[in-house]
Amino acid sequence: MKVKVSKGNISTHEISVPCSKSIAHRVLICASLAKGKSIIHNIEESEDINATIEALKNIGVSFKMVGNGLYVDGVGKDFELIQNEIFCNESGSTLRFLIPIMSLSNEEVIFRGKGRLFQRPQTIYEDIFHNQHLQFDLKDDELRINGSLKTGKYEIPGNISSQFISGLLFTLPLLDGDSEIKIIPPIESKSYIDLTIDSLKEAGIIIDFEEDIISIKGNQTYQSIETEIPADDSQAAFFACLAQMIEEP
Repeated sequence: MKVKVSKGNISTHEISVPCSKSIAHRVLICASLAKGKSIIHNIEESEDINATIEALKNIGVSFKMVGNGLYVDGVGKDFELIQNEIFCNESGSTLRFLIPIMSLSNEEVIFRGKGRLFQRPQTIYEDIFHNQHLQFDLKDDELRINGSLKTGKYEIPGNISSQFISGLLFTLPLLDGDSEIKIIPPIESKSYIDLTIDSLKEAGIIIDFEEDIISIKGNQTYQSIETEIPADDSQAAFFACLAQMIEEP
């Protein structure tokens, strides 16, 4: 592919940076697992965010957009599946965050999607489910799970996507016993793990992360939240660089 770039004039403009999708996914899940109403400000629609919202509707969560605020009526941890087919579009975050959560239904759940979604690695979850004698059947166009994750000690390589660790962090506090996740160094995506823990703490979930050990108390309850999704700094970087090229009058 060839791209021709022509010289142009740069002038000052005011822009609005989109909200962080990474944080939006996490906050949506926390609000949904809280019993009662939460308000999420400055959230914007995208295909990935809509995939997570539609998936969460399958456990009875209701959503209402008013302006740029999303009102979430959460269901708590004792949810029931409305339908057992979850469409994740092409969102890896939706799929990996929700696999452990949906296991709590103790019913067969079928995840479907588009594109190359199910060609992305899922070995971490596959090993966990099989070790706990739970169903985990991955095909080219769908994933079927059945059975609830159990409490205990988990050992996860630190050089894989943090989405697997985040999925466990959303789920393990809801189980009756305590759990522990040992991350085998090096930890390559610690900042994203920290994002998840920050979202959980905002919803009243206590997580202790020391060095490579994450300790999770069981039988916790998500609390309703009112929060604002911050702008995505990475999407502002291009405009920040452009601004440095504008000469002051």
